[in-house]
Order: sequence, then structure tokens, then C-alpha cells
Amino acid sequence: MKLASLYNFAANVLTGDNAIDGIPKTPASSTKIQDILTFSFELLAAICFLIIIIAGLRFILSAGEPGKLNSARQAIIYALVGLAVSLSATVIVKFVIGSL
Repeated sequence: MKLASLYNFAANVLTGDNAIDGIPKTPASSTKIQDILTFSFELLAAICFLIIIIAGLRFILSAGEPGKLNSARQAIIYALVGLAVSLSATVIVKFVIGSL
């Protein structure tokens, strides 16, 4: 039974027929796509900011232990890189979809 439905799905994809039984068709406009991507990148930025705060507290509370200091420092660096990627991705998405 599952093999037949998988076959039908593959046949629909190959023929370009996107009408799959039970799945509603919703047009995806550029504003919807931009809103979804912007929300996801902003959520990622908020998570990065939270990680920076937690890693900063771990850095302060490490009491000078080299292992804990290094671990907190690496977490801050990775979170800053994630924050930079998230913010630049938001700008790129707004620029690309705005130019369409």
C-alpha cells in the first residue's frame, strides 16, 4: 500500500502534476516567502542573542578556570557568527525579494 502511494507521488512529481490527494494547494507569493524567511532569521538572531547572554554569564562565573573561560569564549564567538549570518541573510532576502 505504501509503495503504491510512493509510486503515485513520484509519478506526480515527474509529470509536473502538483495536485497531490489530501494536500491543499496554496499559492506562495513573494511577500509570504519574505515574511516566513524574515521571521525565521529573526528567531535565529534572538536565539543567538540569548546564547551570548548565557555564555557571558558563564564567562563571568567561570572563576578564572581556563577550561570554562575557553568554553564560554567559544560559545560567544559562535553565537556572534550566527548572529552575523542571520542578520546578513535577512538583508539579502529583503534585497532579493524586493528587487523581484
